[in-house]
Amino acid sequence: MNTNNFTKNGLLYFIMSLIFLAECEWIIAQKSCGSTQQWQQERIQNDASYAKHVKDWKNKVDVLKLQKSPTCENGPIVIPVAIHFEAGIVPDSSQTCAIELAMEQIATINEEFSGIDSDNAIYANFESCLGTSIGDACISFCIASSNHPNGYGLEEGDLAITFGQVDFDNKSPYADFVPLDTNWATYLNIFVGDIPIAGQAGGIPGRGNGDGVAINPCVFGTGNIICDDFNNTSNCSGDLYTEGETLTHELGHYLGLFHIWGDSQCILDDYIADTPPMNNSYNGFIGCASHSTCDDLPSSCGSPDMYMNYMSYVGDPCMYMFSFEQTNVMYATAQYWGLSNDLPIMCGGTGKGIGNIAVQVRLMLQGPLEASTETGNNSGYLMRDDLRTANYIPIQEPYAEMLDFAHKGNEFIGLGVTNIEGHNAIVDWVLLELRTPDDIGAPFATRAALLQRDGDVVDMDGISPVTFPIASGDYYVVAQHRNHLGVMTATSLTFDGSNIPFIDFSNPTTQCYGQHATMPMGDIKALWCGDTNTNRQIIFQGVANDPNQIFFEVLTAPENLSTLQINYIMDAYSQGDLDMDGQTIYQGIGNDLNCIFFNVLTHPNNGDLNMGFIIEEQIPK
Repeated sequence: MNTNNFTKNGLLYFIMSLIFLAECEWIIAQKSCGSTQQWQQERIQNDASYAKHVKDWKNKVDVLKLQKSPTCENGPIVIPVAIHFEAGIVPDSSQTCAIELAMEQIATINEEFSGIDSDNAIYANFESCLGTSIGDACISFCIASSNHPNGYGLEEGDLAITFGQVDFDNKSPYADFVPLDTNWATYLNIFVGDIPIAGQAGGIPGRGNGDGVAINPCVFGTGNIICDDFNNTSNCSGDLYTEGETLTHELGHYLGLFHIWGDSQCILDDYIADTPPMNNSYNGFIGCASHSTCDDLPSSCGSPDMYMNYMSYVGDPCMYMFSFEQTNVMYATAQYWGLSNDLPIMCGGTGKGIGNIAVQVRLMLQGPLEASTETGNNSGYLMRDDLRTANYIPIQEPYAEMLDFAHKGNEFIGLGVTNIEGHNAIVDWVLLELRTPDDIGAPFATRAALLQRDGDVVDMDGISPVTFPIASGDYYVVAQHRNHLGVMTATSLTFDGSNIPFIDFSNPTTQCYGQHATMPMGDIKALWCGDTNTNRQIIFQGVANDPNQIFFEVLTAPENLSTLQINYIMDAYSQGDLDMDGQTIYQGIGNDLNCIFFNVLTHPNNGDLNMGFIIEEQIPK
């Protein structure tokens, strides 16, 4: 529909309607969407982070779509795909068949996004009155075969197709029926499950944050492959939506397209310039064989109806095209996600997945920090790596199991990374967060990462900057550690995919949120040590004091249970080991209480030398 005449009311509706999700609540014989303006307004009011995501997307998509070549001469943008079948819907004996079905479905959507459909030859008869050509999105979908997440039984070279290994009860916050598994962030996920509708997308546009689109088994595939006790059951009947176009429709939503009729009768539109207005969805219509010329086409809203568009509800036999401008928007959305025509690493290439942004962080932890004169050490300090040399650092990140940290990942240290020595040796795990300006009190995205002796924070390969599977935008950067107080940047930084921000929390000139967020150590600054119970405070005396954690760790150590000696030295990876030398000591030389005692006593805000003073972490809650 033509968008040249934006009124203030139209713009308001556009902002609201961007927030609605592709809640295409379909049964096999009929499609309907239940999103209301009231629901949309509630989404705007209650979900500032998603509203910002959509606003950023809208601001950039008009520019990005101009970069699309009409002939796709440089090759398509490649989107890595993972397909997940819900537990119990595919018998073991039919899994090979389901894999073949998935491959056929992806091949079909690749043709359809390229403007190739067996039915679209007839469109040449309508082009003059509909005023646009069939578009080629210059997008290709690739079932990933490399660099899979751990824990899903997939080996290098296996297709990213899982059976019963994704929790379909863990839903995306943006859709009723779309699962969310953040381990599969950066992929476009297709969830095939027992949902009470035909399909649904996780947002308009989606975010690549581990959600994707959900599809009912009855409409997955083109009907050419039938798998026993899967897509041939008595629940699958009718022939309206059995040619694979449901997935094309939902992917259109995830890539930024609205329903072509604007979910209204000639009042609102889909904000695509070359799609004419329509007064209905053509739900289930399959009478297209009777239309062969412009004179035959039904009309509404003063113009012929483009009912054959993939973003209508017409039956699959009559659905066969995206408009030229629709494909431009989808291409721009893929660019907005950070994708390119470089083959993604998940598909055997070197390119990025959906929405990857990266950050470089440097920080020092007070506990293991030592003066150093080693060659090449510019700061004069390095952190000890005793946990590494004692083989105490866990291979899997520890923060997901700690209730006080909002992390759901399952990062694993890369092969051979703990063998690295020198300045780049690994000290411990840290947790990075990104927070949006609209909600600085809660993490928007988290990544467990590795801290090196010289303060560099790196990804699982021990070398690279830390990546986040989210779209470009403005974010505050937070760094946390399991027994040190965390720190946050004073202002948000812009992540636009063209640069990697660098934050050096050890530099005294770096502005941090709050007061005395870090402590001075000579010419640098470090994170305060002493938060043994992860309550975001350092307390020496009183309720919830931190020495108690050290006391009980030592007293209840398995090897100390028979003697209960307070001066026992516990060798382990523990919360109470504040200097991170691999030993937890409550009493005696090298004890871990000293860090808590002197930090409380000498804190700049404790002028009265009050041993009951509490050091508060300076990260908003």
